[in-house]
Amino acid sequence: MDKVPDQRRDPEFLGSVYSSPDAYASARFVTLGDGVERGVRVVEFRTAGGLDADITIDRGGDIGRLALNGKTLSWHAPHGLRAPWLLDSANDGGRGFLRGFNGFLNTCGLDHIRQPERDTLDDATVSPSNEADYPLHGTSTFDPTRLIGYGLNDDTAEPYLWCEVERIESMSMRGALRLRRKFRAPIWGSSISIRDEVVNVGHSSVSHMMLYHFNIGYPLVAPGTRLSIESGTEIWKSRPHDPISSFPEPLELRANDISVFKLDGSTAKAVITSDCCGCGMEFKFDTATLPYLQLLRMTSPGLYGIGLEPCTTRAMSRREARDIDEMVVLKRGGRREYAVDIKLFEHDSSER
Repeated sequence: MDKVPDQRRDPEFLGSVYSSPDAYASARFVTLGDGVERGVRVVEFRTAGGLDADITIDRGGDIGRLALNGKTLSWHAPHGLRAPWLLDSANDGGRGFLRGFNGFLNTCGLDHIRQPERDTLDDATVSPSNEADYPLHGTSTFDPTRLIGYGLNDDTAEPYLWCEVERIESMSMRGALRLRRKFRAPIWGSSISIRDEVVNVGHSSVSHMMLYHFNIGYPLVAPGTRLSIESGTEIWKSRPHDPISSFPEPLELRANDISVFKLDGSTAKAVITSDCCGCGMEFKFDTATLPYLQLLRMTSPGLYGIGLEPCTTRAMSRREARDIDEMVVLKRGGRREYAVDIKLFEHDSSER
């Protein structure tokens, strides 16, 4: 029997069966209108391959809900996608991040990651103080971005949805970092790519740290969920545990387990699969700029999920990052590029 051609990739055939690809895939610009989410702008990606991704323009250009064929796979907190003008990172002893932490992606940085600290500035010769306070995961996680553009590009052999945003993190007399972020999702697939460029657009050298806080929840994270990390060596853990063991039932309220992996090779790969929903998620990222992977296991009732976090350093403090030569300092015009690819897929648990 002759193999049936993949007509979805034939522009002539596609042009004969639909008048517009918007019927099957779209990038739609909306504004949320109620509660603490009121006013948050979102670009909704919907692909014919079953991927739904809500790009939260006013929350750092991150991703809120992520779903495959109607199944939400991202982790969500009770407070919703809180508008940034209701948040202050400096509150709660520098842990205001936790009042907005929510959704599939929270980008941490651009000048600090991990716990709150007070530290000496790298180079700010005109600043009245040579010290600065850095809240949990930095100050820009929930900053609104400028929407450069979005849409569906079907003038190509592989049509795709796209969205591009930009924001600048700065403080007068302390420097400025600009993030430009590009999303792309093939309209017939179930994947999404992130391409980031961070540039020092100020006149002083600026410290730069980056951590992509990807948050995965039920039903992708469920009892029996499996996790694999290719070409990674565990180098630290918060307490004794097996970071890649199958996920347990929700346990009594307990501290989260955290581990850090040093990654080998030019590209890292991590995969999460669940028989509960018959779905999986694959992450690939460039280790040239993201050489470490931090893994957060949340197993408490009501706080149940996985945080998969590619990052620039294994250091737990800014001083340690400098001591081990892992504090990136960007001079004027200096830049760093980041690449992360995420693929969602279905699998048949009976084949195991």
